[in-house]
Amino acid sequence: MQYLENLDNFNNLVHVIKEQKRHCDYDTVIELADLYRMMITGKDDEDIYHRFYKKFAESEDPSEVALYEQLQRITNLILKPVTNRIAQPFNKVPRSNAKTEILQYVGDTQNTKLKELQSILDKFWGVKSFDDWMNSRFLELSKIDPNSWCVIEFAGTDGSEVLQPYPFEVKSKNAIYFEFINNILQYLVVIDEEDENGVEFNAYTLYGKNSVIKLSKVNKTRIQGLREVTKNEKNVDTGKYEDVVHSFIESDEIITYRDFTDTDGNAFVMFDKDTFYMFDEFLPHNLGFVNAFRIGYLRDDYTDGRTFVNFFDCAIPYLLSTVKVTCEKDLSFALHVFGKRYEYDQPCRAEGCNGGHLAEGGECTSCHGTGSLTMSSTMEVVKIPLPRSGNGEEIWDLSKMSYTDRPSTDIIDLQLRYIDSLVESAIAVIFNSDVFVKPNIKDTATSKILDYENVYDVLYPFAVNFANQWEFGVKTIAKITDKEKDLIATLSFGKDFRFESKVELVEMYKTMKEAGMSQDILGTIESKIIQLDNFDNKDQFIKWSVKKLFDPFYGKTPEEIMLLMAGTEVPKRSKVLYANYGAIWDNLEAKQEGIYSMTKTKIKEYLALEVDEFMKLLEADKPKTNPFSVNMPTNAVKLDEEGNPIE
Repeated sequence: MQYLENLDNFNNLVHVIKEQKRHCDYDTVIELADLYRMMITGKDDEDIYHRFYKKFAESEDPSEVALYEQLQRITNLILKPVTNRIAQPFNKVPRSNAKTEILQYVGDTQNTKLKELQSILDKFWGVKSFDDWMNSRFLELSKIDPNSWCVIEFAGTDGSEVLQPYPFEVKSKNAIYFEFINNILQYLVVIDEEDENGVEFNAYTLYGKNSVIKLSKVNKTRIQGLREVTKNEKNVDTGKYEDVVHSFIESDEIITYRDFTDTDGNAFVMFDKDTFYMFDEFLPHNLGFVNAFRIGYLRDDYTDGRTFVNFFDCAIPYLLSTVKVTCEKDLSFALHVFGKRYEYDQPCRAEGCNGGHLAEGGECTSCHGTGSLTMSSTMEVVKIPLPRSGNGEEIWDLSKMSYTDRPSTDIIDLQLRYIDSLVESAIAVIFNSDVFVKPNIKDTATSKILDYENVYDVLYPFAVNFANQWEFGVKTIAKITDKEKDLIATLSFGKDFRFESKVELVEMYKTMKEAGMSQDILGTIESKIIQLDNFDNKDQFIKWSVKKLFDPFYGKTPEEIMLLMAGTEVPKRSKVLYANYGAIWDNLEAKQEGIYSMTKTKIKEYLALEVDEFMKLLEADKPKTNPFSVNMPTNAVKLDEEGNPIE
């Protein structure tokens, strides 16, 4: 077996399987993941109802069981919409204007290497790219299971195709064991408890620094031609030749195993009698580090920072407090807060009606078997005959014949205000600000700026983690595919995320321009607007940025440009460049592939050559003589001021 070349990984994996080991915080992260999933998806909320209505949930009384079922049927918890509202600012981080991304190779002027790497990154997530995975799944996992892992796997090829890495998302419940030394991951053990068809299946995979191994539990009866791989050696004590049993020592305990194979050459390991595991060792990646990273970034104080919590964990007390009051509010609305109508029962006066039934059988068509006068629409009228005169009957006050009881809604108003206050408190405690709750018209500009700064302080650690994992992912993918040499891959975020919309930026540009601000400030705002317009087209934004850099009149008004073009203060080369700017860049794109990713010096050199070409063309098209001059014949008669010929 090849695993003997890397015995440490094999021994670690065997120990995890034999002892059913789990890392010390396993139960904690599973509990958190279940809680986060319930709050975010709104599903599997039985435990929450049980927490607040334990008496009814555990009752065997049919009436109380029915009430508990009614409670779950009528009420709608608000945890899902609130948690998704909280997540919105974090979802904006990847498309923030504060992001600076550099992905290039040293000396790759034609972007040949970069294009090869980009083609691999573009297929990282099936038909979607590595950036797509980071902008969606990384964000989702950050909030729903921060202790989950992303393993960057790859499938082996025959050498005719480039390796294609892909993500393998490992839930916290499947990441059963791992080891860090000085915050560096040594190995990760993942368990798969079901196969692709949902059949129970125990497979343990260990991701090491240079290789990956796997042990999958199999039924002995399904192994064809099972035979043990043995080596007879002489026992010095007995003098007899015996089969060798491999063993290793771990935690002062000797764990033994035997090697087996089948007719197809598959390798198996037996730990106990009739307990077999198929052994697989995958193509070594020789990275020198484990090709996996954990998603979370906020360390959990409860586990002394060994695990992570998500970004709304600190607000969970407020969020869970909404459960009971929301249930009580929904029950009050459904069962109590509605008008209750009371009225005197007026017997049906239809001919032959006797309590709603007719003498010949059947129901009365007037009262439909109720025996009472009722109305089902405003088109109907219940007519009551006037009392006969002289018999002492009083005329009824029709306004008192019906009464609607309208219950007080004070308790409902209190519940609604309490729910709002809990939601606002939850959001405020997360962002250290109330900028995302009800607007306050009394807020000054300074207080708003401070509010946003508090929000950015909360978002910045998340952005740093996003950038770190992006860099790790890109560099790992490049190393797996042997494209890491001379690669520069960095991602960073400024502390001011500037979440302004395009409308806000345009209004800001207008205000700044009217106030006479410098072109540097206006250019920064304009750059943000263009970047926002081309968020999904980075190449277009890069083209605009490069062209702006070499525009001789950038930042000038049309009137200023007109005066400069007509004057003598500007060199002719600058005028030619400006007048033919679009055509010159079109020619450069056709002649120099990758012009926009070249160094500033190189672009300036090619641009100067193209301007020279245009100046030559203009000079060649220039007429030999002045078209406005008149060639006078030699024998022309000269005239004086009055038009008379001069002798």
